[in-house]
Amino acid sequence: MTLVTPLMPNGIWQAIMAASDAFQIVTLLADSRWRHCAAALLAAFFYAWITENQILFSYGLHLVILLSAGWIGVNMFAVNRAIGGLR
Repeated sequence: MTLVTPLMPNGIWQAIMAASDAFQIVTLLADSRWRHCAAALLAAFFYAWITENQILFSYGLHLVILLSAGWIGVNMFAVNRAIGGLR
């Protein structure tokens, strides 16, 4: 899967996303509501950045755009649950 990101090389983006996902898993296992909210917000930000780059700098509709837009929704739902205190 090749991401079109003119700001940084693909390897750096993949490392950032892997670290963000690992942070989310750690916060889920630690059962810390506010840390999970921060991790989900950070992941949503990075996925939004990737989605924006794909829309602006790529040609046509790619599966990466749909997948990353879906993950933005999932992470924003997690933020909403963390802020609202739902379990």
